[in-house]
Amino acid sequence: MSNLSGRAAALRRSLGAETAVPVPPGPVPRAAISKAANQEPKAASRALAVEHREAILQFIARVGYTTTRQVAMAVWHKADKSARMCAGRSLRWLIGRNLLMRKRDGETASCEYLHALTRAGVLALNGLDISLPGGKAHGRDWLRYAHSHRNACNDVFALLYASEQAKAAQVAVYSELEIRASLAPLSKLDYKHTDGSRFSKIPDLLLVGPGGVGWVEVENAYRNDRDLNKMLAMMRAEALSEIPRVSRFIFYVTAKGANRIGERLRRALSRDPAARPGTIAAADTKILREMLFVFAIDRDTLTGKALVAPAK
Repeated sequence: MSNLSGRAAALRRSLGAETAVPVPPGPVPRAAISKAANQEPKAASRALAVEHREAILQFIARVGYTTTRQVAMAVWHKADKSARMCAGRSLRWLIGRNLLMRKRDGETASCEYLHALTRAGVLALNGLDISLPGGKAHGRDWLRYAHSHRNACNDVFALLYASEQAKAAQVAVYSELEIRASLAPLSKLDYKHTDGSRFSKIPDLLLVGPGGVGWVEVENAYRNDRDLNKMLAMMRAEALSEIPRVSRFIFYVTAKGANRIGERLRRALSRDPAARPGTIAAADTKILREMLFVFAIDRDTLTGKALVAPAK
């Protein structure tokens, strides 16, 4: 057995997997066969629980900290009451084994628990050759400095992470934490504003697949005009580039204060062509026809609906 596979087996044992017991040679008594048949459903249920616990640890390693709702979506692919109960049960099991820590999120009305990996949880994941972004030994600092924007980013990441469509299209999703740690193929874009000044922008999330790179912006508050103009300048620069690095700009609305972002973007990109230079008008047309997507996400169910799609 290789060192990595041995560590993986040790991880599964720490998550509740049973160790195989050698069966002595010779005929098996009828009573033993009946007992084994009765135990098969329990064994299958236990194996599934181990898979869920392992999947939870891997998901949390990618986002830094998570809510029960996000775990339900990421692992059970839905965030209804039943899935949240299953997620909560698994999270409590992991906390009881000191693999996770938690704290109340005082920024939300429901004061949900936020969960992060302990040092023991990180060491357990070493069995799968998985480490935390930046080589962190635990997730305590991320939990201590949790903030509303990362909470919203993790909501959207959980939805995209669970998306069967993304998996079928072989699209990789990168979390805000992974982007900040420069683990994504694209961690920032440098561009030039219309006034000649230069800026850098960092995506909130990133989608990478055969169709190119999808730049994701998570809107959890009203975006002021100055920041909106910077965003427009970057989008136009990519639309005009001979070798664009981004093929889609995707906005996720997660708060009421941001629900007009689609309308504001369309209005800015649809002004009278006579009032804009020819190249800018061409870029705006391309963005509207090919590159702009806006979705709203329900923070309770973690489901999304399209608000703006390319007007081809």
